[in-house]
Amino acid sequence: MLALLSGDSVPSGGAGPSGDPVLSGGAGPGDGAGAAGRRDLRRARTVLRVLGARQILQGVTEALLLGAHVPASTLRLPATAVDSLHAASCFGFAAMDQRWRRVAMADGMIASTCAMLDLALLGR
Repeated sequence: MLALLSGDSVPSGGAGPSGDPVLSGGAGPGDGAGAAGRRDLRRARTVLRVLGARQILQGVTEALLLGAHVPASTLRLPATAVDSLHAASCFGFAAMDQRWRRVAMADGMIASTCAMLDLALLGR
């Protein structure tokens, strides 16, 4: 994952030690290892960076608002909605594109877990 986010890549012609071309930053055989494959990987890195930044920004915003004594119950409903939409988009993407399925499913599971925790704590 760090290789994907940092822009590092494995030597051309295969996936990295994880065996996953997305996580290792390399293009595997048959994945369009040429210019089109590199464009796809750059696009995927950009999407993952934006989604990761959104998750960090959401967490920091919630922490700052809680520090400003905004009731946690006020934050939970919007956070649940955002995480639910995020999870739904991840699962939809995973269903549509096999190449990014593992990353999309992992991200969707994290967002689903956050949404369920917020929902469970909503009435408290």
